[in-house]
Amino acid sequence: MNVLLTGAVKSKQALKHFWKDNLAVTAIEYAILAVAVSAIVYSVFGASDSSLKTALSGAMSTVTSNIDASNSSGSTASEDAGGD
Repeated sequence: MNVLLTGAVKSKQALKHFWKDNLAVTAIEYAILAVAVSAIVYSVFGASDSSLKTALSGAMSTVTSNIDASNSSGSTASEDAGGD
């Protein structure tokens, strides 16, 4: 029982120290901000019907198909730039 009481006292002291510590408060604030930012990022990019996600996917598909078409035509970047 003495070990249990000692552990409880040490836990209480650690919590008091954590509560009074300004760095701990700052860490909690950053954690709250991180959760808010992740929720915003998820709502913009994670939703399956997001118009931004659809637009970005379409743009990347266009860029990829243009690069593939350019590569399949036999042209290289150095030839296009006038290199040897």
